[in-house]
Amino acid sequence: MRLSLSQKTLKNAFAAFFQSIMKLLILLFALWASVIPGLGQKSVYQVPEIAGEFVHIFDPNENPDRLTEAKDWYTNDHTFIKGEDGTWHAYGIIHHLPVKPWDEYRFFHITAKSIKQAKWEDQGYAMKAKPGVEKVLWAPHVIREKGTYWMFYNVGIVRENNLYIIMKTGLKPGVNIRDPMMMQIKKRIFFLSRRVN
Repeated sequence: MRLSLSQKTLKNAFAAFFQSIMKLLILLFALWASVIPGLGQKSVYQVPEIAGEFVHIFDPNENPDRLTEAKDWYTNDHTFIKGEDGTWHAYGIIHHLPVKPWDEYRFFHITAKSIKQAKWEDQGYAMKAKPGVEKVLWAPHVIREKGTYWMFYNVGIVRENNLYIIMKTGLKPGVNIRDPMMMQIKKRIFFLSRRVN
């Protein structure tokens, strides 16, 4: 069956009108779905703020045992968590200058009785990469779930003279991500990371 030009034009116009109506309905449904659950409820947002002056809590160069190995240490990619006993813990990358990310294979561990404590106690290394298996340790993140503390972090492994970054979380092989973070909102747990190719 052949359609005349006017019938084709009418058919195309009707299809465009139908698509516009469908888009409008989807938009209205999305607005309704986002507004209705919150009616009568006050939204609560956590907004970070600077709560005072900058306080230097940790200087890795103050540990005399560490200084026998090298001078001028730096820290990077750290995480904080409060223990059940009220003690604050921080973990992060530690290495000496010059900055060499592909040589960062240790995490520091420091503790304090208060998050505002001016000088935290150096607990030494929390962990080191497995020699011959892992090359780097990066970006630790710690959460507590049902009484167990979980540390998520990136590991650089060497295979056939190539360095691969993996994350010890049980994700499927082949997923290239880094800088893991877990966040719980109510009963839902969200996994956040940076995907790399």
